[in-house]
Amino acid sequence: MENPLHPRRPRGAAEPLVAVIAILYVLLPLVMEFTTYPFLGYRAAPNETFSREKHAVLQTRRVCTLDECDDLPDVWRDKRTSEIFRRTDFFEHRRSQARRLGWSWFAYSLIGGFVFALYTTRADHSRTPQAVITCLCVASAISLMIYFEITP
Repeated sequence: MENPLHPRRPRGAAEPLVAVIAILYVLLPLVMEFTTYPFLGYRAAPNETFSREKHAVLQTRRVCTLDECDDLPDVWRDKRTSEIFRRTDFFEHRRSQARRLGWSWFAYSLIGGFVFALYTTRADHSRTPQAVITCLCVASAISLMIYFEITP
């Protein structure tokens, strides 16, 4: 006997299509991360991060966590060009990346949230506004989290 509160919907032709779209939605950022233009990933500036093979340390600072202490480079020099870099030289780049990634993640999560909200409320349209508001809140939370994680 079928439960009248939770009637079973017949599977339509849209079910496999929705599954393919959901899989592509998840795989797209993962595949794009390995290209030269990751739209949802951080793009580091040249020489932004210290590399022992390419750089020589000129000045460090001591950073301690609960478990251990470590020396992190504050100023480094390129071994090949002798150009000097400071951690503070890249603050503006990090801010611009934070803005770009915040908006990118907001748009990407908004698209996914709207599709999910409309798909899950297709039988009961009275829940659509609530689902869209939830989508906006989740997209905002994701983008703010990304922004504040990257901002120096």
